Amino acid sequence: KIVIPSVNNVIGTEYAKYLAALMDHRLNMWHKVDLEIVTDKVEKDGPEIRIGPTNRTVSTVEDDEYLITVVGGDLEIQCGKMYSYAGVIDQLATLLSSNQTNGIAFKSGEDITASYTAEPQDTLDGDVRVMFHNVYQFGSNINIRSRYSMFYMLYEHYMPDVLGMQEASRNYFSGENGLLIMTRLKAMGYGTVGEAEGFAEIVFYNKATVRVIYSDVNKTAGNYGTTSILFQHLATGKYFGVCNSHFAANSVAANPTEGNQMRVRDANSVVSGKEKLLNEAQRLNLPNWQNLAIIVGGDYNSGVGSDPVSVVVSAGFVNAREAVDDKTKVDDLVASGPAPSYINEYDYHGPNYYTSSVGSGKNSIDHCYVYGEGVTFTANQYQVITNLVARGTADHCAHYLDITLH
Repeated sequence: KIVIPSVNNVIGTEYAKYLAALMDHRLNMWHKVDLEIVTDKVEKDGPEIRIGPTNRTVSTVEDDEYLITVVGGDLEIQCGKMYSYAGVIDQLATLLSSNQTNGIAFKSGEDITASYTAEPQDTLDGDVRVMFHNVYQFGSNINIRSRYSMFYMLYEHYMPDVLGMQEASRNYFSGENGLLIMTRLKAMGYGTVGEAEGFAEIVFYNKATVRVIYSDVNKTAGNYGTTSILFQHLATGKYFGVCNSHFAANSVAANPTEGNQMRVRDANSVVSGKEKLLNEAQRLNLPNWQNLAIIVGGDYNSGVGSDPVSVVVSAGFVNAREAVDDKTKVDDLVASGPAPSYINEYDYHGPNYYTSSVGSGKNSIDHCYVYGEGVTFTANQYQVITNLVARGTADHCAHYLDITLH
């Protein structure tokens, strides 16, 4: 059996469910082993795999460590808090995700232990981090009892100053798991724009680092459109704008031609958002208001060079990948592509979870564009988060831009 904690503990229980489902899925796929997942309320009746702090777990770890060890005839998998789970997921991928792995042998007392080491690009490079993430309605049509823990881990680890979500439906935020995300982000110190309007393109902002000066919610048909916000960065006193958007998909149109027309409409909502931000900057008599730092992005459902993206470019915006001078700090991966399947509470959907491929950024439908770069700000790095925790959140990866304000 695979045994997980029965106590409702954020760190121990929900993450353990995610790992248990993942491990069971991979064991079944590659090794034709089907293990029952139970809580520690079930009495021990033979060898077991214990994940997380169950009531009979022996091993312990520090906050940022992970441990896979053998205790007697049992396997224990323990994690510290948050992104240390990424280390275990990496190890499970190596051990369980290959059909070339015919067996895994540990003797009692042997273990795999390490600390999860953040990548250099994980650390903020500059003054402000703006992140965009299509969260796929937070799973309104799938079970996300495991997914929401991955969201929380992701956002706590990268700590964006501004987090623009797409498809963050009101239905989700009124549900049990959605309230967990909303409550936890607010407990981390985030405020919201678009929440009151029930807008799917909600924006979270870190109240410890930025404050809202002006905001506008521009809904187009189908709950698409743009949320535009003028922020002040508290540490420097400088100002910048963000437009978070989701353009219509062909699935909501009668045909691709109509879909393209809808996306052009949505692209114009970005241009309108830019003009509103500039007008407000002018009204406040901000220095260089004509070149206000503006970062726009989201799921445009359109590739580079398409009609909708061309509308954005014609308004003076530059692709963030091009705006960053140091190309070693530009991730040329798409933020979307073949969608990973999802692991729900005790199950999984489809065979491709965890193996989603990514390709060149020129094929991406998720975008980040900038206005005013080189005048009111410098673009330092643009990254697409494609690690295995990030891929467990949604069918789009989060992507972010770090900037220094002038």
